[in-house]
Amino acid sequence: MKIITAMGDPYLNNKLKERYEVIGKDIFYQEGILEILTERKDIDLLVLSNNLPFEYKFEELIEKIIKEKEELEIIVFLKEKDENIENYLNSKNIYKIFYLNEEGYRNFFNVINSNENNPQKIQDEIKNFKEIILNNSKKKGINLKSDFLKNKIENEEKNKQNSRKDEKENEQNFENREENKSSKIIVVSGNSGAGKTIVSILLSKYIEKQNKKVLLIDFDLKNKSINTLLGVKTKKNTEENISIFNKNLYILNEAKEILNSFETYKINMFLEELKNKFDYIIIDFSNEINEELEKSVLLKANKIIFLLESNLLEIKKAKNFLEIYLEDYGIDSNKIKIVFNKANKYKIPDFILKEIFSNFEIIGNIEYDEKYTLFINKNFNNINCKDEYKKIYEKL
Repeated sequence: MKIITAMGDPYLNNKLKERYEVIGKDIFYQEGILEILTERKDIDLLVLSNNLPFEYKFEELIEKIIKEKEELEIIVFLKEKDENIENYLNSKNIYKIFYLNEEGYRNFFNVINSNENNPQKIQDEIKNFKEIILNNSKKKGINLKSDFLKNKIENEEKNKQNSRKDEKENEQNFENREENKSSKIIVVSGNSGAGKTIVSILLSKYIEKQNKKVLLIDFDLKNKSINTLLGVKTKKNTEENISIFNKNLYILNEAKEILNSFETYKINMFLEELKNKFDYIIIDFSNEINEELEKSVLLKANKIIFLLESNLLEIKKAKNFLEIYLEDYGIDSNKIKIVFNKANKYKIPDFILKEIFSNFEIIGNIEYDEKYTLFINKNFNNINCKDEYKKIYEKL
């Protein structure tokens, strides 16, 4: 592997020379990168900083580099965190992004040394994951497939109602009514044990503090735990089975009658009625309910937060759910937003996760916090919603 560095600092260049074939000295100016790439066609890797004296805007420089050698691997060091630049780099399939500090250098050498010790391992792993997880999401016509499934379900339900005149009229009325476009249904789905209930609660608590009226629905038939976790006695509205938690947050934890009514249009009617009363409906979802019900709720949702931990085993589990959502249910991949939960120092590096889930938007990375255990055990209702929830809310 032949490497050139353009960091404006010889430190990285000298360290890399101890183990790798580094061409020349560290480059101190932008134009020098293009000059070497023009002269040398055998360069495999460019390690680049956005802290160089500039002739071009950084994005313009990247465009020129890619034009000069499209297959070149590029690793970028940023002088400070900049989401706009990171998003731009991701759009160019550049995911190995570090920062100009001690931790950034350490992370860089961990990554490049692991690649050297097992040259194909990470790249093969990324390729394999992308094939098994994301293969279906790129297929043309997925929105058409989604529409097809919706129409198929609606037609099947209509046929079931032919002998029941009153229900058929209700269905027709529902189909003709105008939806509340401003209200949003957010489904929190994902792997078992990923923390869906706690994330649903804390996200709901954050949103209601934004002066939004929120309904939190417990869709887990076997383990209804939202009331237990909140640890409060609620005033119950027996007409709709909705409990008042506080001024802006309401709970629906007795959805048995609704869940047992598997006619798709009835579920849609029920959710549409709720959308007229609440700004946000957050659904703590279970993947162990009736398949037709699961499909209808997911299709009705505006966004699906797919929650998982960033380790190899949980990613493989996620592959199964995502294949069902995309292939069997026909859900548009743009609706699915990835959130990594319980992150710690041993998690899979971000650049690998971004490549694995490159066809989905990653909107959150929630760090593990011991206070969550206190929240579960002691009903610690004053737990602060971290900045992660603000970022997730802003991207919904």
